Amino acid sequence: MTQGADDDADREDLLPARMVNEVVYCPRLFWLEHCAGQFADNAHTIRGRQAHGRVDDAGGATLPAVDDDGVDVVERGTWLSSRALGVTAKLDRVVVDPAHEGCVLPLDTKKGRPPGDGLWPADDVQVTLQGLLLRDAGHRVQRVGVFYAATRQRVVVDLDDARVARARAAVDEARRVQQSPTAPPPLVDSPKCPGCSLNAICQPDEVNALSGRVTCDELTPLRRVIPEAADTRPLYITDPGARVFAERQTLVIEPRADDAPKQKVGLSTIDHVCVLGTAQLSTAALRALLEEGVSVAFLSSSGWLAGVAVGDESRAVGVRMAQHRAWGTDAALAVARALVADKIHNQRTMLRRNAGDAVDDGTLARLKRLVDECACAATPAALLALEAEAAKRYWQVFSLLAGRDEPAFAMDGRSRRPPRDATNAMLGFLSGILTKDCLLAARLVGLDPYLGVFHTPTHGRPSLALDLMEPFRPLVVDSTVLGVIRRREVAPSGFAKTGAAVAMDQPTRRAVVAAYERRMQESITHPVFGYRVTYRQVLGVQARLLARALTGELPKMTAFRTR
Repeated sequence: MTQGADDDADREDLLPARMVNEVVYCPRLFWLEHCAGQFADNAHTIRGRQAHGRVDDAGGATLPAVDDDGVDVVERGTWLSSRALGVTAKLDRVVVDPAHEGCVLPLDTKKGRPPGDGLWPADDVQVTLQGLLLRDAGHRVQRVGVFYAATRQRVVVDLDDARVARARAAVDEARRVQQSPTAPPPLVDSPKCPGCSLNAICQPDEVNALSGRVTCDELTPLRRVIPEAADTRPLYITDPGARVFAERQTLVIEPRADDAPKQKVGLSTIDHVCVLGTAQLSTAALRALLEEGVSVAFLSSSGWLAGVAVGDESRAVGVRMAQHRAWGTDAALAVARALVADKIHNQRTMLRRNAGDAVDDGTLARLKRLVDECACAATPAALLALEAEAAKRYWQVFSLLAGRDEPAFAMDGRSRRPPRDATNAMLGFLSGILTKDCLLAARLVGLDPYLGVFHTPTHGRPSLALDLMEPFRPLVVDSTVLGVIRRREVAPSGFAKTGAAVAMDQPTRRAVVAAYERRMQESITHPVFGYRVTYRQVLGVQARLLARALTGELPKMTAFRTR
């Protein structure tokens, strides 16, 4: 079997045939995967890889072999490329064509079942391109086929002129979509969407409703596109002096204390790693994590974010270009207005739920008016003044709440660096943790976390991550701190004053992190879309909506306000 002459570097300019398959199936899916580099697994993609398990191993056989479905195999796992076609492909199997002497046919493997007659349109185009690649390499090809694993059927069709024309047109369409700086619009109410692994990234119903392509009544209720449960969780390394190293596909955490047992965590179960304080991560462990696409955040023991190591940045360059074009414009101010208004609304909700007699009706009424006034803020300075007034009123009441159940946790307003009391120490620590989560969420969707729309860009400050977290501060950070105080999960003895600062001890820090993660896993009803979603998932949803507001795919930033 003749291999393609182009090497791996040359293939980068060619379209993979499997991606042309996707542009036929859904142009938006093609753009998200091929142009933006976004991918997510689900049961369908995993089963698809399992169906390819055998044929993906490169064969290299020089004599025909008989495969388990009764065909004479010439070659498996063959890469072919053609600059004339502008396409590259890895062919599952090339088999002897029993109907045409001296001919071969490409036989692709799909996990599903065929339609009533022939091939699915996307599969048809993909295998046609494989046949053309074989012809370009000098082989005689009269037919092409697909083996559908669910029914164990081989469906073979003629490689005729009409089929070739459709395949070439699909390549041209893929090139056109590839040049677009933004994704094509989602399919409308399509049965393809619920089973798509990228539905939580694509947000088809949400984008269609928010952009006005369809009315909300046409999509009521919106189909749930958020995964039911995440298979991975953040890993926190909180023990000072702990050593972390890699062992095959496992992270081994070795505590500083000699009598403490080692912990082992599978790499595939980790969403990201958060290293706090003086814990040590080996270079081999860092590389293993980055190769798995697992980011590593480094924070001080008090929660100050030092930096984040990421394995691969998002390829969504168009998102970053739009973000930079929007900086300092009315578009950025409109997004900032929405984020600050959401924050003030959620601060008011926190007080209304928790303060009781500690908050008067006048304070709640003024906070409500400040929410409305945000929409009229003509400049960033005017918006900052509204946010500052709301913060002053909010922290006056919150300070009373913190010390109501335990006087040792009373606070005299908000103090950051250094935190002057135990409650401020917890607030500052969790603000750093939430900043880390917002930074990772922003990076995942292609945003530059350091170029904000509300927070002024300053060297080293993740301004956009701070923007994104504004509506979540009262609901996640402040709520978690009140919760651990009221449930007595932390004690005054877990805090120590060093100079002007107050710091947490190790058990207290661990308890606060655990409470934060419980909060992030709590489910709420999204106030706009109506489906149940965890705080961690809704953070990702809002990051994507923020990116789409900046690129112009959506007319405005979608609110996140709880009742």
